Amino acid sequence: MPKNFTEEKEKLKEKLEYISLNLERVPKFLKEYQPFSFRPSKAYDDTSYKVYRYIEVNDIQIFLTPTDRLASLDEKYKLSVPLINYLDSKTEENIERFAMFLNMLNNTQMQEIEEIEKQQQRLKESLPYEVKYENNFIWQIYYSESSDQYFMIVPTNEYSASGLFYLLKKQIEAQKKRKKEYIYVPVSHSEYAGTYLAKSQITDLENYLWYFTKQWPNIFEVYDQKEKMLLKVVGKTRVYEKIESSYVITLNNKEEALEKYKLIKALFILATGLRRRL
Repeated sequence: MPKNFTEEKEKLKEKLEYISLNLERVPKFLKEYQPFSFRPSKAYDDTSYKVYRYIEVNDIQIFLTPTDRLASLDEKYKLSVPLINYLDSKTEENIERFAMFLNMLNNTQMQEIEEIEKQQQRLKESLPYEVKYENNFIWQIYYSESSDQYFMIVPTNEYSASGLFYLLKKQIEAQKKRKKEYIYVPVSHSEYAGTYLAKSQITDLENYLWYFTKQWPNIFEVYDQKEKMLLKVVGKTRVYEKIESSYVITLNNKEEALEKYKLIKALFILATGLRRRL
Protein backbone atom coordinates (compact mmCIF):
# COMPACT_ATOMS: atom_id res chain seq x y z
CA MET A 1 0.00 0.00 0.00
CA PRO A 2 1.54 3.39 -1.01
CA LYS A 3 2.79 5.50 1.86
CA ASN A 4 0.77 8.59 0.87
CA PHE A 5 -2.44 6.51 0.76
CA THR A 6 -1.77 5.25 4.29
CA GLU A 7 -1.10 8.80 5.48
CA GLU A 8 -4.33 10.10 3.93
CA LYS A 9 -6.27 7.27 5.53
CA GLU A 10 -4.79 8.10 8.93
CA LYS A 11 -5.62 11.80 8.49
CA LEU A 12 -9.23 10.95 7.63
CA LYS A 13 -9.44 8.69 10.67
CA GLU A 14 -8.06 11.48 12.87
CA LYS A 15 -10.60 13.99 11.50
CA LEU A 16 -13.51 11.57 11.95
CA GLU A 17 -12.45 11.04 15.55
CA TYR A 18 -12.16 14.80 16.05
CA ILE A 19 -15.77 15.38 14.99
CA SER A 20 -16.80 12.16 16.81
CA LEU A 21 -18.36 10.61 13.70
CA ASN A 22 -18.31 6.81 13.48
CA LEU A 23 -19.20 5.88 9.90
CA GLU A 24 -19.87 2.28 10.94
CA ARG A 25 -22.44 3.44 13.47
CA VAL A 26 -23.92 6.66 12.18
CA PRO A 27 -25.79 8.54 14.94
CA LYS A 28 -29.49 7.82 14.93
CA PHE A 29 -30.51 11.48 14.82
CA LEU A 30 -28.83 11.91 11.42
CA LYS A 31 -31.11 9.24 10.00
CA GLU A 32 -34.26 10.93 11.29
CA TYR A 33 -34.80 13.35 8.43
CA GLN A 34 -37.97 15.42 8.75
CA PRO A 35 -39.50 16.45 5.37
CA PHE A 36 -40.50 20.09 5.09
CA SER A 37 -41.62 22.60 2.49
CA PHE A 38 -39.60 25.56 1.27
CA ARG A 39 -40.04 27.80 -1.75
CA PRO A 40 -36.98 29.87 -2.75
CA SER A 41 -37.69 33.37 -3.94
CA LYS A 42 -35.83 35.05 -6.78
CA ALA A 43 -36.00 38.32 -4.84
CA TYR A 44 -33.22 37.21 -2.48
CA ASP A 45 -29.55 36.42 -2.87
CA ASP A 46 -27.13 34.50 -0.68
CA THR A 47 -24.54 37.25 -0.34
CA SER A 48 -26.42 39.65 1.95
CA TYR A 49 -28.09 38.98 5.27
CA LYS A 50 -30.75 40.83 7.23
CA VAL A 51 -31.24 38.47 10.18
CA TYR A 52 -28.70 37.12 12.69
CA ARG A 53 -29.56 34.87 15.59
CA TYR A 54 -28.46 32.13 17.97
CA ILE A 55 -29.81 28.77 16.78
CA GLU A 56 -29.73 25.48 18.64
CA VAL A 57 -27.51 23.19 16.57
CA ASN A 58 -29.89 20.23 16.63
CA ASP A 59 -32.67 22.40 15.20
CA ILE A 60 -30.72 22.54 11.93
CA GLN A 61 -31.07 19.79 9.34
CA ILE A 62 -28.03 19.38 7.06
CA PHE A 63 -28.26 18.95 3.28
CA LEU A 64 -25.55 18.59 0.67
CA THR A 65 -25.84 19.75 -2.92
CA PRO A 66 -23.53 19.08 -5.92
CA THR A 67 -23.08 22.79 -6.71
CA ASP A 68 -20.89 25.67 -5.64
CA ARG A 69 -21.79 28.43 -3.18
CA LEU A 70 -22.66 31.01 -5.84
CA ALA A 71 -25.18 28.81 -7.66
CA SER A 72 -28.78 29.99 -7.44
CA LEU A 73 -30.65 28.94 -4.32
CA ASP A 74 -33.31 27.33 -6.52
CA GLU A 75 -30.68 25.07 -8.10
CA LYS A 76 -28.97 24.30 -4.80
CA TYR A 77 -32.25 23.43 -3.12
CA LYS A 78 -33.56 21.26 -5.97
CA LEU A 79 -30.37 19.17 -6.06
CA SER A 80 -29.89 18.91 -2.29
CA VAL A 81 -30.30 15.67 -0.34
CA PRO A 82 -30.05 14.94 3.42
CA LEU A 83 -26.57 14.41 4.83
CA ILE A 84 -27.36 10.78 5.65
CA ASN A 85 -27.32 10.01 1.89
CA TYR A 86 -23.64 10.98 1.87
CA LEU A 87 -22.81 8.72 4.82
CA ASP A 88 -24.06 5.53 3.18
CA SER A 89 -21.26 3.38 1.71
CA LYS A 90 -23.34 0.24 1.40
CA THR A 91 -25.65 1.08 -1.50
CA GLU A 92 -24.52 1.65 -5.08
CA GLU A 93 -26.83 4.66 -5.34
CA ASN A 94 -24.92 6.55 -2.63
CA ILE A 95 -21.35 5.26 -3.03
CA GLU A 96 -20.28 8.27 -5.11
CA ARG A 97 -21.79 10.60 -2.53
CA PHE A 98 -19.94 8.77 0.22
CA ALA A 99 -16.68 9.25 -1.66
CA MET A 100 -17.51 12.94 -2.07
CA PHE A 101 -18.12 13.27 1.67
CA LEU A 102 -14.71 11.77 2.43
CA ASN A 103 -13.11 14.05 -0.13
CA MET A 104 -14.74 17.09 1.50
CA LEU A 105 -13.44 15.98 4.89
CA ASN A 106 -10.00 15.38 3.41
CA ASN A 107 -9.92 18.93 1.99
CA THR A 108 -10.98 20.51 5.29
CA GLN A 109 -8.25 21.22 7.81
CA MET A 110 -8.91 20.61 11.50
CA GLN A 111 -7.38 24.03 12.16
CA GLU A 112 -10.26 25.60 10.20
CA ILE A 113 -12.81 23.84 12.41
CA GLU A 114 -10.88 24.84 15.53
CA GLU A 115 -10.92 28.49 14.40
CA ILE A 116 -14.72 28.35 14.07
CA GLU A 117 -14.87 26.82 17.55
CA LYS A 118 -12.88 29.72 19.00
CA GLN A 119 -14.94 32.26 17.07
CA GLN A 120 -18.23 30.81 18.27
CA GLN A 121 -16.97 30.77 21.85
CA ARG A 122 -16.29 34.51 21.58
CA LEU A 123 -19.72 35.07 20.04
CA LYS A 124 -21.36 33.35 23.01
CA GLU A 125 -19.91 36.05 25.24
CA SER A 126 -21.04 39.04 23.20
CA LEU A 127 -22.52 40.08 19.88
CA PRO A 128 -20.11 41.55 17.32
CA TYR A 129 -20.05 45.35 17.30
CA GLU A 130 -21.05 45.46 13.62
CA VAL A 131 -23.28 42.32 13.84
CA LYS A 132 -21.65 40.44 10.97
CA TYR A 133 -18.30 38.71 11.33
CA GLU A 134 -15.49 37.26 9.25
CA ASN A 135 -16.35 34.31 7.00
CA ASN A 136 -20.01 34.27 8.02
CA PHE A 137 -20.83 33.17 4.46
CA ILE A 138 -19.79 29.58 5.28
CA TRP A 139 -23.09 28.82 7.00
CA GLN A 140 -25.72 28.96 4.23
CA ILE A 141 -28.46 28.39 6.81
CA TYR A 142 -32.10 28.96 5.86
CA TYR A 143 -35.47 28.96 7.58
CA SER A 144 -38.73 27.53 6.30
CA GLU A 145 -41.48 29.57 7.91
CA SER A 146 -44.26 27.22 6.78
CA SER A 147 -42.53 24.22 8.39
CA ASP A 148 -40.78 26.08 11.23
CA GLN A 149 -37.53 24.39 10.22
CA TYR A 150 -33.91 25.56 9.95
CA PHE A 151 -31.69 23.82 7.45
CA MET A 152 -28.18 24.17 6.08
CA ILE A 153 -27.31 23.59 2.41
CA VAL A 154 -23.64 22.69 1.88
CA PRO A 155 -22.26 22.93 -1.68
CA THR A 156 -19.95 19.98 -2.34
CA ASN A 157 -17.93 21.83 -4.99
CA GLU A 158 -16.38 24.21 -2.46
CA TYR A 159 -12.81 23.42 -1.45
CA SER A 160 -13.44 23.55 2.30
CA ALA A 161 -16.53 22.55 4.25
CA SER A 162 -15.42 23.70 7.69
CA GLY A 163 -18.90 25.01 8.58
CA LEU A 164 -20.46 21.61 7.86
CA PHE A 165 -17.97 19.69 9.99
CA TYR A 166 -18.11 22.16 12.86
CA LEU A 167 -21.93 21.98 12.94
CA LEU A 168 -21.85 18.19 12.69
CA LYS A 169 -19.31 18.03 15.53
CA LYS A 170 -21.49 20.22 17.76
CA GLN A 171 -24.64 18.24 16.92
CA ILE A 172 -23.00 14.96 17.90
CA GLU A 173 -21.62 16.51 21.12
CA ALA A 174 -25.04 17.93 22.02
CA GLN A 175 -26.70 14.56 21.48
CA LYS A 176 -24.15 12.74 23.61
CA LYS A 177 -24.25 15.27 26.44
CA ARG A 178 -28.00 15.80 26.10
CA LYS A 179 -27.53 19.53 26.34
CA LYS A 180 -28.37 22.47 24.12
CA GLU A 181 -25.61 24.00 22.01
CA TYR A 182 -26.05 27.23 20.05
CA ILE A 183 -24.30 28.93 17.17
CA TYR A 184 -24.53 32.60 16.18
CA VAL A 185 -25.19 32.75 12.44
CA PRO A 186 -26.83 34.77 9.68
CA VAL A 187 -30.09 33.31 8.41
CA SER A 188 -30.06 33.46 4.62
CA HIS A 189 -33.13 34.27 2.55
CA SER A 190 -34.88 35.85 5.56
CA GLU A 191 -36.91 39.05 5.43
CA TYR A 192 -37.38 41.53 8.27
CA ALA A 193 -40.10 40.49 10.71
CA GLY A 194 -41.31 44.10 10.87
CA THR A 195 -41.77 43.95 14.63
CA TYR A 196 -40.18 47.34 15.33
CA LEU A 197 -40.32 49.05 11.93
CA ALA A 198 -42.26 48.15 8.80
CA LYS A 199 -40.24 47.18 5.73
CA SER A 200 -41.15 50.50 4.06
CA GLN A 201 -39.90 52.41 7.12
CA ILE A 202 -36.61 50.51 7.06
CA THR A 203 -36.22 51.41 3.37
CA ASP A 204 -36.93 55.05 4.19
CA LEU A 205 -34.40 54.95 7.02
CA GLU A 206 -31.73 53.62 4.64
CA ASN A 207 -32.46 56.50 2.24
CA TYR A 208 -32.39 59.15 5.00
CA LEU A 209 -29.06 57.92 6.35
CA TRP A 210 -27.58 57.74 2.86
CA TYR A 211 -28.54 61.38 2.35
CA PHE A 212 -26.57 62.43 5.44
CA THR A 213 -23.59 60.06 5.13
CA LYS A 214 -23.45 59.34 1.37
CA GLN A 215 -23.00 55.66 2.24
CA TRP A 216 -25.63 52.95 2.49
CA PRO A 217 -26.12 51.55 5.99
CA ASN A 218 -26.75 47.90 6.84
CA ILE A 219 -29.83 47.26 8.94
CA PHE A 220 -30.07 43.96 10.80
CA GLU A 221 -32.60 42.21 12.99
CA VAL A 222 -30.52 40.52 15.66
CA TYR A 223 -31.83 38.02 18.19
CA ASP A 224 -29.76 37.53 21.33
CA GLN A 225 -29.41 34.28 23.27
CA LYS A 226 -32.69 34.96 25.08
CA GLU A 227 -34.51 35.49 21.75
CA LYS A 228 -34.86 39.23 22.40
CA MET A 229 -34.76 41.14 19.13
CA LEU A 230 -32.56 44.18 18.52
CA LEU A 231 -32.70 46.33 15.42
CA LYS A 232 -29.15 47.40 14.60
CA VAL A 233 -28.19 50.06 12.07
CA VAL A 234 -24.54 49.82 11.04
CA GLY A 235 -22.78 52.23 8.73
CA LYS A 236 -19.91 54.62 8.04
CA THR A 237 -19.78 58.37 7.71
CA ARG A 238 -17.06 60.76 6.61
CA VAL A 239 -15.75 62.95 9.42
CA TYR A 240 -12.94 64.74 7.60
CA GLU A 241 -11.92 64.51 3.94
CA LYS A 242 -10.92 60.83 3.52
CA ILE A 243 -11.29 59.92 7.19
CA GLU A 244 -14.34 57.77 7.97
CA SER A 245 -15.91 56.67 11.21
CA SER A 246 -18.17 53.70 11.89
CA TYR A 247 -21.45 54.07 13.72
CA VAL A 248 -23.92 51.61 15.22
CA ILE A 249 -27.44 52.50 16.31
CA THR A 250 -29.09 49.90 18.54
CA LEU A 251 -32.88 49.99 18.82
CA ASN A 252 -34.09 47.86 21.72
CA ASN A 253 -37.87 48.02 21.25
CA LYS A 254 -40.62 49.32 18.99
CA GLU A 255 -41.07 52.62 20.85
CA GLU A 256 -37.36 53.44 20.63
CA ALA A 257 -37.24 52.43 16.95
CA LEU A 258 -40.19 54.67 16.04
CA GLU A 259 -38.77 57.58 18.04
CA LYS A 260 -35.39 57.38 16.23
CA TYR A 261 -37.10 56.87 12.88
CA LYS A 262 -39.27 59.97 13.32
CA LEU A 263 -36.29 62.04 14.48
CA ILE A 264 -34.13 61.09 11.47
CA LYS A 265 -37.11 61.61 9.14
CA ALA A 266 -37.70 65.09 10.59
CA LEU A 267 -34.01 65.99 10.14
CA PHE A 268 -34.19 64.73 6.55
CA ILE A 269 -37.28 66.85 5.81
CA LEU A 270 -35.64 69.92 7.36
CA ALA A 271 -32.41 69.40 5.43
CA THR A 272 -34.03 68.78 2.05
CA GLY A 273 -36.58 71.56 2.54
CA LEU A 274 -33.83 74.04 3.39
CA ARG A 275 -31.84 73.03 0.33
CA ARG A 276 -34.86 73.54 -1.94
CA ARG A 277 -35.43 77.05 -0.51
CA LEU A 278 -31.79 77.93 -1.06
